[in-house]
Amino acid sequence: MSFSSDQPSQALRDARAGDTVRVLRLEGQEAICSKLREMGFCEQAEVRILNNSGTMVCSVCGSRVGLSRQLAGSIRVSAAVA
Repeated sequence: MSFSSDQPSQALRDARAGDTVRVLRLEGQEAICSKLREMGFCEQAEVRILNNSGTMVCSVCGSRVGLSRQLAGSIRVSAAVA
């Protein structure tokens, strides 16, 4: 499945606590993108933001994951469709 180029997106770090978002793409060095995918942040993955003050805490693939705001900035997301 592909996304149209006009689909609104934002960095994961800009999502609010309680939001559920879907990963559109990962940006940055391939090694970092690969590690994020291993952690569950694959394209199309659904992510729930549990905390966004300081270190981000997300629920992805049934696990809680903490991310720095810098790392969360390399994950582009859109609102998850219910």
